[in-house]
Amino acid sequence: PGTSMFLVDRGFVEIRIGRDAGPGSTRLAAFGPGSIFGEIAMINSAERTADAVCIEPSRLYELTRDALSELAGRTPALYTRIMQNLNRHLAARLIVATSTVQAHR
Repeated sequence: PGTSMFLVDRGFVEIRIGRDAGPGSTRLAAFGPGSIFGEIAMINSAERTADAVCIEPSRLYELTRDALSELAGRTPALYTRIMQNLNRHLAARLIVATSTVQAHR
């Protein structure tokens, strides 16, 4: 379930679909240090649509939806900053996705 998002502190993570992320699965993206993933399912309260697979030893930090909600009440300024950064991140991803679709027309 999409109840949290992750920040890659070290290592690399691939996002894959199909065949339980094993042989024959399709790589959608790869993320290294400083990257986040899992945010869409967390925000939408939706099921995950892909698998995350660490392709080398990695350290990830998890931010749960509950912790984010608690932060909103406890430290509104920090919550606002996190949400602004998340909005920028999602906008950048949408721009890349749109460019990719347009390039394949």
